[in-house]
Amino acid sequence: MASTIYKWSIDEWHELVNSGVLEGKPVELLEGDIIEMSPEGIEHSYTNQNIAILINLSAII
Repeated sequence: MASTIYKWSIDEWHELVNSGVLEGKPVELLEGDIIEMSPEGIEHSYTNQNIAILINLSAII
């Protein structure tokens, strides 16, 4: 017997997120699948920090 993988709709996803079940879990919905995201590495963190600084500087000018 073949098993079926359930595809989540965007409305179901929002209900799940709003329920708090996924709070603190690094997951995202991609094409109906709930995917666990990889931990943020040092390079990613550094890039995010620099982008945030640039956005803040451009907002001040």
